[in-house]
Order: sequence, then C-alpha cells, then structure tokens
Amino acid sequence: MTLSVVNRLHIEEQSTCFACGPDNLQGLKLAFAADAAGDQVARWIAASTWEGFIGVIHGGILATLVDEAMSKAVVTRGWEALTGELQVRYLASVTSGEALLIRG
Repeated sequence: MTLSVVNRLHIEEQSTCFACGPDNLQGLKLAFAADAAGDQVARWIAASTWEGFIGVIHGGILATLVDEAMSKAVVTRGWEALTGELQVRYLASVTSGEALLIRG
C-alpha cells in the first residue's frame, strides 16, 4: 500500500529570516527587487564575518545566497515551495569584500 500525503504550504515572509530579514541582527540582510527582465536581484558585499577560511567566504553562506535567490524567483511566479534538496558545485571562491550580484 502506498500512502501519499500532500500538505498545503502557507508561506509568509518573516522579518527575522536569516537570509533576507531586516530585523535579524546576525542575518545576511539580502534585499531582493525585480529588475527589468523580471528577475529577482540583490547586491551583497561578502564581509569577513562570513569567512570559513581567512579571506574566503564560507560555502554554506554561498549556498544560502543561491537558496534565497531561488526562493524569491519561485515566489515571484506565485508558487509556494520549500527547498527539498540543494546541490551546489563551486566553480570559484568568493573573497571577503567582494561585491556580488545575486539573481534568481
């Protein structure tokens, strides 16, 4: 016998979200906005606070940036979803002080 359970999500933005919440003192404070193409875009400077090794931003923080951009793009399309799996292949390191453009 196969049991299938479908839960309806109800996702609301939260001001204390680690990635985008303006009220999270320890958070990344990503501020996404739609660009002319309708993509969700945020600019973020990789502070030394987020280093894993001296001068290199921690891969988990970079994965969080990708996850948040993906979630903003999904919400823009009117869908509700949570990340079930995330696989990241890093092609280069990000150094402290580097300005990033994050797009979803």
